[in-house]
Amino acid sequence: MCFWDATEGLIIKAAKVNADGCDATPMDNVLNGLHSNPLFEAGCRASSCNPQPPAASAHQAPKGNVLHEIVKNKSAELERSKSSMPLRKLRALCRDRTQGPRDFSGAIRRQGRLSIIAEIKMASPSSGRIVSGKGYADMARAYQGSGFANAISAVTERRYFGGELGSIEAIKGAVSLPVLRKDFIVDEYQIYESYAAGADAILLIAAILDRATLKGFIEIAEGLGMPCLVETHDAPQIDRALSAGAKIIGINSRDLGDFSIDKDLFGSLAPRIPQGVTRVAESGIETAEDSRRLRRAGADAILVGTSLLKASDIAAKLREIAGIDGRRGNC
Repeated sequence: MCFWDATEGLIIKAAKVNADGCDATPMDNVLNGLHSNPLFEAGCRASSCNPQPPAASAHQAPKGNVLHEIVKNKSAELERSKSSMPLRKLRALCRDRTQGPRDFSGAIRRQGRLSIIAEIKMASPSSGRIVSGKGYADMARAYQGSGFANAISAVTERRYFGGELGSIEAIKGAVSLPVLRKDFIVDEYQIYESYAAGADAILLIAAILDRATLKGFIEIAEGLGMPCLVETHDAPQIDRALSAGAKIIGINSRDLGDFSIDKDLFGSLAPRIPQGVTRVAESGIETAEDSRRLRRAGADAILVGTSLLKASDIAAKLREIAGIDGRRGNC
């Protein structure tokens, strides 16, 4: 497998599967292998389970290309984690999953209506700590209880975003909405890991994957029943996503190189995405005017995180962003 180092313009070879089938790449060391994750034990599958996230003290990436630093750290994590669980064992866990993925694609594409993917993340390199003192299940219930969230995005990257893989199971135990795993996926192992952890869909970032790898990852994920939200930030990335077979394409207004936001980016790039492909606007969405502008520009869904998580009343903020003024309906 390969992934694209967007900063240095190099194709970096990931570890090959050895004779033992151990191309093992758990996402992070927090769990020391999925078999030791308490969220996979029966006691934490109940809706009352509400584990507290780790302290959200995100590392600040050095000045320069933030995405490069995150991917570099991720690659090191993967190497350290490969001995935790061989791929053959992870695939066995995938076979043991008792319920198939929830319908993420259908949830975010509703004819004539803008859908909202509400995000749960503890911190970020740009904002530092965002959430403290709240459990994953609490936040998920607040989103679903508002009536305006159609899916949930769970950021599982630990070092820079304060997340963990086990958050997916906690969220799914609390709500019926489909859950997107949002992380920096650079190895096919992470796709199987996502499925075993209960993800209903995964995020793939076009900036760090070449076309062949992106196509392969989409095929693996869809073979497991998980659609892929392919995140892009410029025209070549959109073209790469389309040629790789992406059915859901996100346009991230945030540049992951320096974390700056261009609110006009979606409107300028969305016309490149043909009808029939779901368009998702990401980042910098704070008001009803933002959502209306994105809907006019062709968005089928918006992904919103920080503005919701910082709100004192999540339901009221979701109502505002959805453009609800007392009538049932939205932008």
